[in-house]
Amino acid sequence: MIHAYDENCLAYACKSIARLFDVAINDCGIPLTKFWDKFSNSKTAYLIENGDYSTIVGKSGIELYFDIYDTNIIKYRNVDDRSQEYWLGWILTKFQWETSMRFKDITKYFSIIDLYHMYYPYHEMDSKAFINTLIKQINNTKKMTNIKQIRINSNLSQKELSIMSNVPIRTLQQYEQNQKDINKAQVIYILSLSKALKCSPYDLLELKEI
Repeated sequence: MIHAYDENCLAYACKSIARLFDVAINDCGIPLTKFWDKFSNSKTAYLIENGDYSTIVGKSGIELYFDIYDTNIIKYRNVDDRSQEYWLGWILTKFQWETSMRFKDITKYFSIIDLYHMYYPYHEMDSKAFINTLIKQINNTKKMTNIKQIRINSNLSQKELSIMSNVPIRTLQQYEQNQKDINKAQVIYILSLSKALKCSPYDLLELKEI
């Protein structure tokens, strides 16, 4: 899986966003669903998803809150790294990094409330248990591969996409039917397909357990 930013930044990102969740919900009293909608559709989330190092490494959770809510006023308290909200921010940041999914796309498959309640028992487990559980559920829910879904949504036939991307139609068919692992495709194929489909290269990749 291609990651948006270096693993060396991951621990910092997890802590900053975990702190952001804890501050927004516990300090500022913002309901979880409203906060998630605001955060997952924010410029901050977009920059993190796309590996903007200044957002990930250069700012604390409180500063991220200021950016999202355009304020510099906040009730301050000590970080509660044991809160359910802190865990949720931490684990979703790790999940987003591992899968390269957009934050807002995660809740196409799960409600943020359901994810919140997965604190029990997953907070006591290795993060892989949580991540692989979500990946399994997403893959069980999907009716077709990402590339096929995006092609259909783009109103393109396989032949048209093959011509536009210069990817052999047989290879394209194999990707769509999971007969070939698109995650191991030549980089030039991924880039050509994403350009033809007007999507991110990440959107074409399939989720794999870690």
